[in-house]
Amino acid sequence: MLRSGTYLDCVLVHFWIALDTIQTLKIDQSFIRDITENEEDTTVVKAIIALAKSLNMDVIAEGVETDKQLSFLLKNKCHNIQGYYYAKPMPADEMKIYMKKIL
Repeated sequence: MLRSGTYLDCVLVHFWIALDTIQTLKIDQSFIRDITENEEDTTVVKAIIALAKSLNMDVIAEGVETDKQLSFLLKNKCHNIQGYYYAKPMPADEMKIYMKKIL
């Protein structure tokens, strides 16, 4: 039977090993969806951003759909955004045309 301290040490070792290979933390859309209305989601997202920044990792938010969500994320220094706010999924050939229009 493992003592809780031994288990925790094992988890921490795996966490630190993973840090060598992880370059980006991605915030799941389930936290982004109600970010401006749900205090718990707000706290979790701020913590994920702070963790990523403190470990010199990139952070990306997925599922961004509204101006309020985008504004919150930018204010909290999350500048990598993914979601319908910019465009819905599309085939590669349409994406090329879309990118030419916006760039």
